[in-house]
Order: sequence, then structure tokens, then C-alpha cells
Amino acid sequence: MKTEKRMVCFIAAAVLLILTLWFTSCGATTAEAGAERKPCYHVTVYSPAIEKAGYAGRRKPKYTITVENFGELLPDPKLSAEREYQLLQIPLGDGRFELVSTSLVEIEYY
Repeated sequence: MKTEKRMVCFIAAAVLLILTLWFTSCGATTAEAGAERKPCYHVTVYSPAIEKAGYAGRRKPKYTITVENFGELLPDPKLSAEREYQLLQIPLGDGRFELVSTSLVEIEYY
């Protein structure tokens, strides 16, 4: 009797989990379909100082910003994304910016 009761509870829990996941995924899909999705770039700037962590070193993130257009990060508007560049112009607000080496930056595209 205990085995049958456990099997019924397991099946009920599995069905509830499947239904929850299905309704959650359908709701996210319909919500995204109605809204216009704009791609953006998440830029994380790391500190140049290297911390000792065991046998390896690592850098700490200083700050993260989000921009909608990759051209906002290029110091010279004449440069295209295909060309090689070594510095990025990171907007800080109030018209100020910081020039950062590409070796200290991680860019994620969403």
C-alpha cells in the first residue's frame, strides 16, 4: 500500500511540475511577442589591479553599463565595428566618459 501511495504522489507532483513549466514558458513567450525587443550591450569594466587568488590572479569588476548601440563605445565615430580598436569610450554620465583598454572590458550582447 505504501508503494502505491508513493507512486501516486510522485505522478501527481510530476504532472504539477510539467503543467507549471508549460504555463510559465507560454506566458513568457506571449509577453515577449507583444513587446518590441531591442538588443543591447552589457559592458563590464574590470580594475587593472590583479588580485592574488590561489595560484592564479583575477580582476575585480569596477562597474557595468548597458548601451543600445555599439557605436556609443567607439572613441572615433569614423571607426567601424569591423576595424581593430584598442580603446573603448565608456559613457559615465553628465557628458563624461572614460577611455578603457579592450583588455579590461567584457561585452555581452543581449
